[in-house]
Amino acid sequence: QGFLTLAIFGLCLSAPLAVAVVWPASERLLDRFAGLSSRVPRWTGAVLAAFGLWSIYFGLFVKLEDWV
Repeated sequence: QGFLTLAIFGLCLSAPLAVAVVWPASERLLDRFAGLSSRVPRWTGAVLAAFGLWSIYFGLFVKLEDWV
């Protein structure tokens, strides 16, 4: 049941991107959004990467019972 739930979640999460890439008008819009990424400072990516590493650490090593 958990696998099926995650599979449906992944499909629903990816489906809009697949449709956006196939449809030419939305593909141009995605290209415009990608052009905006040059304006984002590099430290923003570093902060997001650090947050991702912290999330992985938190998920693997922290017991929620200790926090409640």
